Amino acid sequence: TFQTSPGNSRLIDVFAAVPHAKANSLIGEAYRYLPSDTVLSIWLAARRDVAALNFAHIGGYPRYHTPLDNLASFDPRVLQHLGEYALATTRSLDAHGFAAGRSPHDDVYFAVPLVGVIHYPAAWALPLAVMLAAAMLPLAFVAHRAGTASLWGTGRGTLALALAIAVPVLVTLGAWRLIVLLHPDYREILQGEPYNAGWYLLAFGAMTAVVAGGLQRWLARRATPLDTAIPSLALWVALGIVVAIRLPGASYLL
Repeated sequence: TFQTSPGNSRLIDVFAAVPHAKANSLIGEAYRYLPSDTVLSIWLAARRDVAALNFAHIGGYPRYHTPLDNLASFDPRVLQHLGEYALATTRSLDAHGFAAGRSPHDDVYFAVPLVGVIHYPAAWALPLAVMLAAAMLPLAFVAHRAGTASLWGTGRGTLALALAIAVPVLVTLGAWRLIVLLHPDYREILQGEPYNAGWYLLAFGAMTAVVAGGLQRWLARRATPLDTAIPSLALWVALGIVVAIRLPGASYLL
């Protein structure tokens, strides 16, 4: 479930009761800014007060809207899954006596394995982010007062964090340019993603882990664990506040 109508609080409350429900507000938040439409768009723009859910199967993305998007490459299990999902959702809507209208506010929501869909009002996003920041500041202050972190050490930790972010990005961008030069046919794929993208993602992810691990090992001889942790935590809580303000549906990640 990758999208809902605005004012989804009661809708998500009902949807959370669907067995094996899979949804998160991150995708829905991002979709608001994408210049594309789906069959749900007409209802999102309608004057009628209609609550709605949008479902999709996301496997096989490079084939999407191409000549390979055909019945021959379709997995019947997908149709079975969508049918079971739609039936369970309909039963949940009926069991809760759901009315067609929208709620006055949105929810932040995400699925947790073996737990289900967790959700709470989007208005909580910023207070939660501020609480995390408020917990972070005393930690940094006490660490410096106790001598378990220093300005020089925290500076090295900040440098290591910057390198851990920048180096993999630059290497990945450079490597991908080289890969496309070696495989010019990749440019012909309409979605811009090769059919073996998983292997590239795995390779670049492994490279990122190696770079980050190497920097941590280098830093361990020159700074304390808190010197390393404080810059990362500071960036994390800062991003949490910004995302809570601009993209509350994605705030649960932070």
